[in-house]
Formats: sequence, C-alpha cells, structure tokens
Amino acid sequence: MAMLHRTRRALLGVAALLTGGALALSGAGAAQAGGQAPALVQPMDGGTCTGNWHYIGSPGNFTMYGTYAGQVQQLWDSSCNKLQAHWQWADSFQRAHSQGTVCVALVSPTSGKVEPYVCGPITQKDVSAWGWVHDANPDDWRAQANMWTPDRNCYNDAWGTDHWYGGQDWAAPHPGGGC
Repeated sequence: MAMLHRTRRALLGVAALLTGGALALSGAGAAQAGGQAPALVQPMDGGTCTGNWHYIGSPGNFTMYGTYAGQVQQLWDSSCNKLQAHWQWADSFQRAHSQGTVCVALVSPTSGKVEPYVCGPITQKDVSAWGWVHDANPDDWRAQANMWTPDRNCYNDAWGTDHWYGGQDWAAPHPGGGC
C-alpha cells in the first residue's frame, strides 16, 4: 500500500511538471505576441541562440472572410544569425473558425531560396519556420504565410518586409486576404 501512495505521488509530481512546462511554453508565445521576442530558442540543429531577437521590418497581415486572421513576422537572433518566420492566429478568428491551415517559410525573393516550409492547423496558436542568415545570395529574406480555406477553393498569401541583411529593407510588407 505504501508503494502505491509513493507511485501516485510521483505521477502527480510528473503531471505538475508537465503542466508547468506547457504553461511556460504558452506564456512564451503570449509574450512574443505582446511585442517581446522569446528569450531562448533551441534551433533545429540543436545549437542554442542566446535570445538577442530583433523584429525585422513590419509584419504581413492576413484577412480571411473579411476578418483579420493573423500576421506573419520575421525575427533575427543576432547571437547566432538564426531567422524565424513566425505566424500567430488572431484569437477572434480562431474562435470563429474551427478549420483552416497556415504554412510559413522564410523566402529570399531575389535568389529564389526558400527555407523549410512549416504548416499548422488553426488550433495551433503559433506556427514558426527557421532558417539561417547568409544562406542566400543576395542575402534578402522575408517571412511569408500561405493560407487556404478548408475546402481548398480559395488560397492567398501575405509576407512581411523583405529585408536585405546588408543593412536595408528592399520591399514593404504585402497583406494577404480574400475569400
């Protein structure tokens, strides 16, 4: 009987730890949406960026069904030259629509290079794709999001500022919308 109580206590401790971790992760997304970039990110290759995140340019806003659906924004971590294309759904759009998919990527429109394309459902608050600065020639990047209606009858995209990492913005953001 004592063994059963210890096992239950251990399982409750693990559950509390997992719940706390999930809350911490969801809090990181909320902080980012509020204008602060995440403090520490594990890049896909296992290395660690120190969190010197900078928002690059302006976001690309997306409208679907006549309603603001969300936005895509480019972030750069100067400590490791890591880029992020970050999408965040608008809360009101998520509540009003149970289906939908968004895909994000880092795109170098001048060189034609595309970093990994990552898709996520409307039930996932944030969708991010990662890439490296200096992987294109010329070294210009924008965060891009593509969205479809659930029946795939309507498609559109939006992107943030096209930024050249030699020191200037090359193109303004492009809002997306329709359907």
